[in-house]
Amino acid sequence: HGAAGLAQLSDWGAKEWAAEVAEACKTYKLDGVNLDDEYSSNPDLSNKWFTSRSAAAGARLMYELKVALKESCSWPTEVSFFDWGSLYDLPEVDGHKQSEFVDFHVANYGSASGPFGDLTLKQCSGASIQLNYGYTISQSQAEQIKNAGYGWIMWFAFDPSGTGSVNNNRTHSVNQFTDVALGCYGQKLKEPTGVYNKKGEGKYDPNRYDI
Repeated sequence: HGAAGLAQLSDWGAKEWAAEVAEACKTYKLDGVNLDDEYSSNPDLSNKWFTSRSAAAGARLMYELKVALKESCSWPTEVSFFDWGSLYDLPEVDGHKQSEFVDFHVANYGSASGPFGDLTLKQCSGASIQLNYGYTISQSQAEQIKNAGYGWIMWFAFDPSGTGSVNNNRTHSVNQFTDVALGCYGQKLKEPTGVYNKKGEGKYDPNRYDI
């Protein structure tokens, strides 16, 4: 809800911010970053950090992040994005193809992401399942996603304590996991025997509870 959008940094601003993000990843031993360009307001173009909002500016940031992460971290890192705002169908950056700075991208809820540039379906999610909204996926749908060549399925909002808008998120989620295990891997999901309850945004009870 401010001007610091992920697809409106100037070339200079993208490089500067990418260096800061890479340093944070190094400090906390993170394996990469995912960009979600939502709710940003129009930038002040007189500020050297900003440029007009565009997919090209978003691609520039992702490229600079990929470069900075390789320089800062001695372990493999990934750069990905959520299909939203101006982050979609990203162009090349100074002749560098999309596969050089995009490892994978996340479909919006209820849809699949699609390849662009030199990317393939392997970098795309065949579905994005918002568990706390009650989204479902069947065994046959999971099998179709696998057979089509998609690389993965995105899961959002597993709340094992069942405190969200779905009365029993835990049971609902396990049912979806079970169908995908069968559809994608031909294997039965191992029944969970315990759970760590969610207490709030990013907070969990450290005690394990038997199911």
